[in-house]
Amino acid sequence: MMRLSLSLAVAAATALGSAQTARADGAPILLETHVGLRPKDAREHVQTLIRAMGSAPLRHGDALRREIGSKVSRSAGPIKIGSSMRTRVEDGRRQFIMGNYAKAIVSLEAARRELMAHVGTVASNQSYRDSLHQALLFLAHAYLRNKQPEPAADRIGEAIRSFADRDLSLSRHSPDLVTFYKKVRRELGQQKRGTLAVSTRPKGLAVFINEQYRFVSPSTLADLHPGKYRVYVQQGARRGRVHEVLVNPGAEGSVSIDFDLDTALRTRSYVGLRYRDAGEQRQQLLQHAAIVGRALDAPTVIVIGFRTHEGRRALTGTVISTSGTRTVRSGMLALEPAAPSPDAYKALARFLLAGQSAPGIVITDGGKGAGAPKAGDGSSGGGDDGPGFFSARVFKWVTLGLGVAAGAAGGVLIGLDGTGTCDAQGGQACPEQYNTLAPGITLAAVGGALLATSVVLFIVDAKKSKAARRRSALISPWVSAGSAGVVGRWSF
Repeated sequence: MMRLSLSLAVAAATALGSAQTARADGAPILLETHVGLRPKDAREHVQTLIRAMGSAPLRHGDALRREIGSKVSRSAGPIKIGSSMRTRVEDGRRQFIMGNYAKAIVSLEAARRELMAHVGTVASNQSYRDSLHQALLFLAHAYLRNKQPEPAADRIGEAIRSFADRDLSLSRHSPDLVTFYKKVRRELGQQKRGTLAVSTRPKGLAVFINEQYRFVSPSTLADLHPGKYRVYVQQGARRGRVHEVLVNPGAEGSVSIDFDLDTALRTRSYVGLRYRDAGEQRQQLLQHAAIVGRALDAPTVIVIGFRTHEGRRALTGTVISTSGTRTVRSGMLALEPAAPSPDAYKALARFLLAGQSAPGIVITDGGKGAGAPKAGDGSSGGGDDGPGFFSARVFKWVTLGLGVAAGAAGGVLIGLDGTGTCDAQGGQACPEQYNTLAPGITLAAVGGALLATSVVLFIVDAKKSKAARRRSALISPWVSAGSAGVVGRWSF
């Protein structure tokens, strides 16, 4: 009876764990999106919104970073590798010579992890590949001396796959390591070789496999030992990400890389999509978010960003369906002139999770927009650049300055009209006179219209409501024989 109860308990725990895993796998994911650098206060606003979502199933942060790394791609790392890497390799070698194999393993594994975190730099600087080869061999030897043959074989296998053109000799390496190396290579050689096919969009990218340049995409590399391979692509100075591909014995492993997604996806300082400009964001955000979501079996992707709305900075949230690559709903929360209350963040969270609208949440495009700024809406994709040049806040000063300048110039020209162009002598009239009345009247009229426009813009900027309002201004000067004027039209 006790054995039956224990079995039932284990089965129930297993079922519960499986159900929790299934719920986690099917939960939405949260990505940030930015144009250019991430705003300094982005983390604070995003974390506040996540806390407002409470216990809702949502994948984000470090857990999402690891999942993207295992199922999509991982960062090729920063450009610079610290000097500590070579120090660790040397320390591991010294510890090995002293017989401290466990300490050698710790130092050498740390060096290997650092090199694997900088795949892009290792691929472009082959001296780092030499350091990697050295670290792998020292590691295998340390594991072997430490009575750990399995991890030793793993490191030897990695060295053989990454450095198939290099061999070990008794003149440079210990007999026990050379013997073990040949044993592992012989076992790998007994398995059927595989192939690795790499395609990219666009074509013509430089392809590195295990940090060694191989070909320009698309192409296939044959005669490979079975195992995992790192695929990294680069276009000029633009770096892609690292894709791990498993090549099975006698089979073909393949990977198709969207280079635009590679360059947009960020998983180091934050998890999200970064674009070079707002136009690129509008064109690619929806598709990229859906691709990442589908790879992680997420039904929806919640994308958080910043934009300028009505001349004020706002936190935006967009829910994207991965099944139809479409926007489910999109809304924003104003961050200016006063910081939002905790209840305001909760309202945005409820809208994103369940579609519940609330006061203070601006629903964009009827909830069906792409979430990225649209051309001509006065938005700033990065959300940190402030109002556009033609916003009321800025243009009211421009029209004021131009109006004063045009009015003054018009007055000078009107006063100059009819005066002589030369210094008359003996009371005689100058035969040539200035004829500046028409342009003077035109400039004065334009100046007056600009000043009137400035007054309107000051009023508009001072009395903005929460609801969107359409504003336009049209100024059309005209000049005809003996007369001049200006036609103005404003709507707001």
